[in-house]
Amino acid sequence: MSLSLFLILLQCIHAFISVLKVFVVLYKYPVGTSPRKGSFRRLVGGVDWMYTKAIPRLGIPQMKMSDGPQGVGTWGNSTAYPCGICLASTWNEDLAHSYGEALALDCRSRGVNILLGPAVNIHRAPMCGRNFEYMGEDPYLTSRTAVGYINGLQANGVMAVI
Repeated sequence: MSLSLFLILLQCIHAFISVLKVFVVLYKYPVGTSPRKGSFRRLVGGVDWMYTKAIPRLGIPQMKMSDGPQGVGTWGNSTAYPCGICLASTWNEDLAHSYGEALALDCRSRGVNILLGPAVNIHRAPMCGRNFEYMGEDPYLTSRTAVGYINGLQANGVMAVI
C-alpha cells in the first residue's frame, strides 16, 4: 500500500470516528436536553418535525419548513413541478421567477414559511442521485435561474434555503 493511499484511509477513519462521536452525543442527549447548561445544542436544534425554535425574547416566531425544491414535499400531497434541470434548460429568468411565485403560493396555503430549495449544486458526477434537482453544469446558468426562483419565492413571503 502506498503512503498516499494509507494517509487517505487514515483520514477516512478519522472522519468516521468524528461522525460516530456526534451520533453518540445525539443519542445520549436528545434535542432539548444538554450535557451542560447553556449548551450550543439548545440554540440550534429545531422542534417537532420541520419547525424552527421560537425565540420570544427577540420576537422571532416558530417557523414551519418544508422540503423542496420542486414542490412542497413535506406536508401532504403536492403539485409536482418540473425539476430544476428542466427549469434551467429554458434559460428564462422570468419563468424561474414565476416558478418561485407558484411555489410560494403552495407554501403559503400550507402555512410553510421556509422552503428548503433551490438546489444549486453543479452536475459533476452521473452517479449523484439528486442531479435532477440541480440546474445543470453551467455556474452562470445555475446562478441566473436560482436568482429568479429565489426572488419569486421571497417576494411572496417565503424564505428560500440554498
